[in-house]
Amino acid sequence: MAFPTLIMHKTHDRLSVLGAAQHVGRVLDSYLDHLSDHVGCVYAILSLSDPSSCSNLAKNVWYSQYMPVSVGIPFDNTGARYNLSAVVNNNAFDQGKYEQYSPMFLPITYIVTYGTIFATYPAILVHTFLWYRKDVARQFRRSLKDETDIHSRLISKYPEVPHWWFLTLGIIALIMGIIGIEVCDTRLPVWAFFTSLVFAVVFVVPFGIIQAITNQSFNPVVLAEIFFGYVLPGRPLALMIFKIVGGYTCVQALLYSGDQKFGHYMKIPPRALFAAQVIASIIAIISGLAAQQWAMDNIPDICSPHQKDFFTCPNINLFNTGSVIWGGIGPKRIFSPGAL
Repeated sequence: MAFPTLIMHKTHDRLSVLGAAQHVGRVLDSYLDHLSDHVGCVYAILSLSDPSSCSNLAKNVWYSQYMPVSVGIPFDNTGARYNLSAVVNNNAFDQGKYEQYSPMFLPITYIVTYGTIFATYPAILVHTFLWYRKDVARQFRRSLKDETDIHSRLISKYPEVPHWWFLTLGIIALIMGIIGIEVCDTRLPVWAFFTSLVFAVVFVVPFGIIQAITNQSFNPVVLAEIFFGYVLPGRPLALMIFKIVGGYTCVQALLYSGDQKFGHYMKIPPRALFAAQVIASIIAIISGLAAQQWAMDNIPDICSPHQKDFFTCPNINLFNTGSVIWGGIGPKRIFSPGAL
């Protein structure tokens, strides 16, 4: 019995070494993931402090020397905060009011940020096509039954979510979206609504791959703003809907995939997870709208710069500013040759 016992001990030792090696590999991957985040932050700080990176400010590009270097608001030709309502009439851009008031001037950090984002989209698409096109095509042809790891074998005991559940939910959301943009005065054409969905479909896989590898999240919001600003300028409210559907649908799809991955490893039944997410989304929408309406009705001077309790709504103001820049004034009057 000594010989079999010796074999069992050696096998157990090999398995222990293998498990330890896998654990070290996982810890190293996590460490490198966080390290890449910190290295990126340090690089960004150094690049901002580099004299060559401040050349636009030194050359007074877009009159940047007359404005603060880093601030999240636009300015008019007097150096005051740009009055967005002064160029909008009935949810539409008013060319006459714009000519009487002032062009919009953006701080240099605004311009540099947009330039960086412009370069991000083609880089992500090209990188995904060159390096991962075969992996993407292979995964589309596979199913859960083709996976052999222990997590897939255990979760396969539960029934998967039928495709018609997703299809039904998608059709309901699509119909409600079309009814909403047609009944309300949004000035968003139905064909533009479908185009916004194309943005989400095209970018969800490339952005998902980059996020899984680098832990950096992206969304096609700015690209949707550029497209809409050139195709249908003068419609700020319509742009809000367009970029929400095109940009945040992609974001929500990636968040849903992340939740599904968590449920996969935790062995949560897929149908229960799907139902929980749908119900939670409905509750979040209703409660969010109710809380927002209560705040708008009961908090004095909400979203104003001098609100006494600091309910200044920086994210909402940034969202509104972007809508007027791209959907109202339009990128042609700001970024095209000879605009400023």
